[in-house]
Amino acid sequence: MSNNDIFRIHPAIGIARVGNSEEFYLGPETMAGMPAENSGDPSGGLPIKPETEDQTITSDDLRDNEGRLKRQAARFKIFAYDEAEVGSYPAKESREIKVGDTVTIGGVSRKVSSILWQVHLANKKANSWIEPHQGIEAYEPQDCSDRSPDIRNPKFDGTIPTEDLGDNLCCGSLDSLQSSDRLEKLVIDAGPHVVMASEQAISDSYLTKANFDNSSQNNFIENINFYCGDEGKIPAPVPVEYPKQFPNYQGANPPEHERIDSIGEMQTDKDGRLLVIGAYGKASGFNNDGTYNPDAPLNADVNNDNWFDDTADGPVEAVLIFEDGTAQKVQGSAWVITSDPAYAPQIPNIVNLWEDMYNTWVENFQLEPNLYNTKFGNTANDRINAEFVLGENYNPEYKPDFSQQIKPLLNGVNLQHWATNLLSTGVGQHKAVSELPMENPNWVGLMSFIRNPNLNNNSMPQDGTRMPLSLGDSEQDFLAISRTQYFFVYQWLIAGKVSDGMVLSSGEELDRNVLGNCLGGRFSPGIEMTFIVRDTNLYLDWNEAANQVGGPFRINQDQIDYKNLPSQGAVLGVGYMPLRDFKVQPGDICKFMSIPWHTDYNSCATHTPSPNAIGTNLTYWSWPAQRPVAVYNYEDVVCHEGLKFQRFSVRGDGTNAYFDPKTGEIQPYDQETVSARVGRFQDRRTFVGKSAETDKFNNWTKIGTIIQGSSIDQSEEDKGKVSDELLHTSYLEVASLFEEDGSNKVVPGPVPENHAVAPPEAMCPHASKWMNKEKK
Repeated sequence: MSNNDIFRIHPAIGIARVGNSEEFYLGPETMAGMPAENSGDPSGGLPIKPETEDQTITSDDLRDNEGRLKRQAARFKIFAYDEAEVGSYPAKESREIKVGDTVTIGGVSRKVSSILWQVHLANKKANSWIEPHQGIEAYEPQDCSDRSPDIRNPKFDGTIPTEDLGDNLCCGSLDSLQSSDRLEKLVIDAGPHVVMASEQAISDSYLTKANFDNSSQNNFIENINFYCGDEGKIPAPVPVEYPKQFPNYQGANPPEHERIDSIGEMQTDKDGRLLVIGAYGKASGFNNDGTYNPDAPLNADVNNDNWFDDTADGPVEAVLIFEDGTAQKVQGSAWVITSDPAYAPQIPNIVNLWEDMYNTWVENFQLEPNLYNTKFGNTANDRINAEFVLGENYNPEYKPDFSQQIKPLLNGVNLQHWATNLLSTGVGQHKAVSELPMENPNWVGLMSFIRNPNLNNNSMPQDGTRMPLSLGDSEQDFLAISRTQYFFVYQWLIAGKVSDGMVLSSGEELDRNVLGNCLGGRFSPGIEMTFIVRDTNLYLDWNEAANQVGGPFRINQDQIDYKNLPSQGAVLGVGYMPLRDFKVQPGDICKFMSIPWHTDYNSCATHTPSPNAIGTNLTYWSWPAQRPVAVYNYEDVVCHEGLKFQRFSVRGDGTNAYFDPKTGEIQPYDQETVSARVGRFQDRRTFVGKSAETDKFNNWTKIGTIIQGSSIDQSEEDKGKVSDELLHTSYLEVASLFEEDGSNKVVPGPVPENHAVAPPEAMCPHASKWMNKEKK
């Protein structure tokens, strides 16, 4: 590489996660479930130990010494590209740039003396729209220019009423959301912060850490858009009196797990990389004037008025400072999202966030013209029968890469059963699918069992048995893989066209792996992001020459002028709205997610389909890789020396399907839907925080994590009770803090919603070391 004219931050979108510990680990940088190059190493998806390059964690690293759940940090790196790579994907080459490295810009060598990082985090969930059952179509500008779902907190003081259109839709939401009272009291805004990475800064601990809290001094990078050759003042961090916004606890004394005074933190490492760390998983209620309310109701799974949580999102920007006194803005900025904990990091989603985003870019931004181009028209469909309808404009001669574009899907199919209560026959069939070879798979009939994303599957009664065997997206009963995934599988199974050896550059691989470990497909609303990933307005248009320098998958960021802030009132406005050309502000990604996130996580175990066009009473899984339903617990496996039975991942006092939160007693009622309530807390407050009935709190912190058995730290007593082969091929729950199993017996599914429930298997007397830790 002769020149390093182009610099980009990767991953383009990073994921941090909440936990209730001060400690953290680094987010995974390998794709969940993918086999390691060395057969003895764990498969992809495991988080990384702090202060290491790629050493993956073991079970002892999931919690701190007091049993608290560790947080996850998103690690951002800077990569250099040659100018010749602009507009091409995949890029041929890139290299990471660290403090002390030398780069060549315009033929001149320059040594990196320091790196400035700027991040701005916010949470707009309480001043946003409800999660609509219509998905993104609810934002189609019909009836009025700002047609949208109903708003959250419509009774909040100062809210301008909207015009009701019925079916939870309205006009006039923009006027309502941008009222000053709402913008100032319903938006959590920590403002911008800057950290510096240099040899001197690291040794002096100067500007190497920042907290997105309600008291720290805000900073921003002055002259951030500075490039080599520019004249003027070199970019530098400067303080700014930014009007922070946090929940109002004046005159109140909420318990620690309800006091939101931070939405994350960040720091640099020894190489100059940036770590953005999630907050503490707190949720807090408020009155309609914004003051704290300890008794705010939790009446819904997704859209709860009068609640905050401490997730957040925002832009990540960087500037390289060189020893010769010049500087260079990193052209490809990034975005960070903080979200739920990952309780099954090595279990892949059948459709992950990367597949949805990749499909959007392939079909709308000419990401890979050799794969998708209008010149191909409908030629791919000329070869086939109606059952295998493909999307238009796909190249019939395209050869998908088996390792990169097909194998991740097959691995996801195979590993789902470690987080579900799938029938044993289904487990065997899924395993057989995952073992199909690249060449001559000899299972053409398999294509008929894969749900077609190009058809209306709600009209097909047989769809309840097709793959994926999961609940669908908005207005879809069942999940379908993406159009690109379906096309790749068709080319492999039916057309016999396949290749291997596709190589992504290091930065691009990081983009794919990080997003590949997140939920896609079923956005109701989802975990990390929702249906907005399919909206072209969310991104910088890569077809415009000025945006190609930054690379693909970049968020269409709204630039805030920190030197000229408003003299009063909120800085952030309504921001991004789907299907509009509004730019994206801090807090605009997470505002579409569940509020608080805990209630959605608790509820989304198994359900009957919706709208349920086939009229089934069977319950199916929502998103088991992100929200495990049934697990094999390590302690049970050791105690019984094998995989004898499963438990519900969410269990404990108050999870029995017959538990009545009003009386605090277990009593038979509503038998028609009893099995549809298994594997979750019947009282939402018990899961989120303190419950008046049971005086329990923070049950989300007690959930165990599924990891590969070979990464479990065994005691001397455990060793030899389970074979190494079983451990290496199994994914088991560890570090659960549920001392008792108060739920129900796990039976293989899909299960009818009126199926009888029974008590769970007895807890093994083999004591877990996690139970001996102090629980807080």
